[in-house]
Amino acid sequence: MILFLRAPVAPRPRGTGVKADMRTLFVVLVLGLFVAGCSGGNDSAEKVEKPKQPPLETQPVTPEVEKQQPPADPQSSEIELAEARKPAIDTSVLREAPGWQLMDLSGQRRFSGEMVGKVVIFDFWATWCGPCKMEIPHFIELQNEYEGQLEIVGVAMDRQGRQIVEPFVQSAGINYITVLGDQRVVEDYSPITGLPTTFVISQDGKIYKRYVGFRPKSVFENDIRTLLGLEPKTAE
Repeated sequence: MILFLRAPVAPRPRGTGVKADMRTLFVVLVLGLFVAGCSGGNDSAEKVEKPKQPPLETQPVTPEVEKQQPPADPQSSEIELAEARKPAIDTSVLREAPGWQLMDLSGQRRFSGEMVGKVVIFDFWATWCGPCKMEIPHFIELQNEYEGQLEIVGVAMDRQGRQIVEPFVQSAGINYITVLGDQRVVEDYSPITGLPTTFVISQDGKIYKRYVGFRPKSVFENDIRTLLGLEPKTAE
């Protein structure tokens, strides 16, 4: 038989155990609050870092994207217009009409290039020329009937120029372009042996017909219709 002797335990002072327990409880509470505070902060930060995004297909289109359009091709438009205004006949063997620059009655310089794409009646005339006066009413009618497809240009050869031509044009009610002729245009379109001398020019600038002297309206109208690809009119 063995006997174990227990060392005597010194008694704790009164009140010492309670104070130790209180300190332990206080430390535990502080640690718990610290851990809770840290975990709450982490949750809040996560919400800021991951904001909700709308679906890609519902995002509004910016004005810059809406305004973007394919650029127009001016060259293709010009080609289409040129194709639409080609003469209805083969003009490859015809003589090129000389270019010209002449002054109209308002003092504005006019160019042959303005007429490209239209049938042109280029008429040399004068106010003192009887046959020239006879064809003027026909030209007025043709200009009205084929507006947009025809351009009639009267080249006045009066020596007095605008002074006498302008009053005559106004009194005759001429509705087509009137320009003042000069020596250069006469030489370019020579021979001009008499008045009226009239050129019918195709849409691509080729001389289709040349007439010296008076011709009835039907002659010019059928030339116009041939170049436009229309059936000729029968004589009434």
